[in-house]
Amino acid sequence: QRKEEETFRMEGNQIRPLSYSFYQKIFFKKAKSSASFDWENMNVIYKEGRKENEVALLEQTLGPSTSQLQLRFDFKELDLKNLPDEMVYKVFSRGEIKSRTYRIAGIENIKTEMGEFPSYKVERIFPKESQRTQEFWLAPELDFAIIRILDINGRETSFEVKSFEILD
Repeated sequence: QRKEEETFRMEGNQIRPLSYSFYQKIFFKKAKSSASFDWENMNVIYKEGRKENEVALLEQTLGPSTSQLQLRFDFKELDLKNLPDEMVYKVFSRGEIKSRTYRIAGIENIKTEMGEFPSYKVERIFPKESQRTQEFWLAPELDFAIIRILDINGRETSFEVKSFEILD
């Protein structure tokens, strides 16, 4: 069982997180965390289990689950003929502000239940000592929605979008 929720406000093209909550239960092991982003005082008040603390915020800091969404919004603004090699975001995660780097790896055709789409492949860069890999495919034809995620962290998990609709 897993539940992750993040509330944010859009300011132009920039996500400004307001709150985050996470709950996970695997067999008898539970994990719970939450964060409240106080932009007026420039800090994040967070809880990890029973531990509560705060950390100073930096401008344009994202929440734990919004960096991929910000990546999508930023892709929509890029000159696709002159893509950067990498995109770097400041993300609050597990009690600290970290850099999260995404490398743009090129274009691939991705088959889904909705059809086949040319998509930009983006790889999240993890520290060298990590065995984890994460890859995302963003489809320009679908407003740069992430249509596939491949996560390898001890085991391989793949997510694909089965339907997509743009609402007004």
